[in-house]
Amino acid sequence: MSEYQYIEFQAVDAPVIEDNMEFMYKQSSRATITPWYFQNEYNFGDFHGNSTEMLRRGYDIYFHYADFGIRQLTFALPEGLPWSKKVFDKYCGDEMLTWKKFNRIPNGILSFCPEADGGSYDELIEFGLITSKLPALREMLIAGDLRPLFLFWLACSWGDDPVPPIPAGLEERNGALEALAEFYEISETLLQTASRLCEASIPSGADLRYETWLKSQKKPALAKIVQDLLTDDPKAVQRKLMTEIRGENSTSLWPCSEVEMTFEQLHNLAYKK
Repeated sequence: MSEYQYIEFQAVDAPVIEDNMEFMYKQSSRATITPWYFQNEYNFGDFHGNSTEMLRRGYDIYFHYADFGIRQLTFALPEGLPWSKKVFDKYCGDEMLTWKKFNRIPNGILSFCPEADGGSYDELIEFGLITSKLPALREMLIAGDLRPLFLFWLACSWGDDPVPPIPAGLEERNGALEALAEFYEISETLLQTASRLCEASIPSGADLRYETWLKSQKKPALAKIVQDLLTDDPKAVQRKLMTEIRGENSTSLWPCSEVEMTFEQLHNLAYKK
């Protein structure tokens, strides 16, 4: 049986600008390429393009599937890593989840690629079930949602790996999280067990976590924020503000619960061993 690979890049925030499209065309002679997406599949050979540079030059998402075990998801995050390094490191899972910052700008790429051999996963036929959810998953990451990181951790951990903080809201999974769990074949039983161990909850209504930061802002600064929201891209303004707020907090703003147990203990608890 021949090896099969599929790659897809997506532009989400804006199409790739004309000046960068020439570079994209040089990355493959066979791919379907537009300012919004880049797609190719291989029954023989590999993709030899520079995926990091393609993300730096305009695409926002990179998806790589191979039937010999590769299931890689990579996201360009426009305002930098949305968690402190101390928080992020707890979810890295033997460095299968990585962050690479671009030079001189806050942008960078968050990449997840668990180590797996051929046969580790069931064969995937319909890529759209996961690729269509990747923009929503990226938005969750940009907002500092820890649930995707926790699912990444579950997908690559085993044995004595310590369980990171369990984020609130695992029982309230949207379509993006459901697709992510299915893509990495994370069991519902394991997710429900982890959810029951989390005592934190997602606050409703006004979020009091930002109260201290808001009180510290002077009127001219708040007026400038309102002006930016009215005249610029609201999403870009929000991301900039979240980056500033996160910079003043050493822990994640997403509610979570600390637990003292290993992956093996979590697994045994889930399956009553």
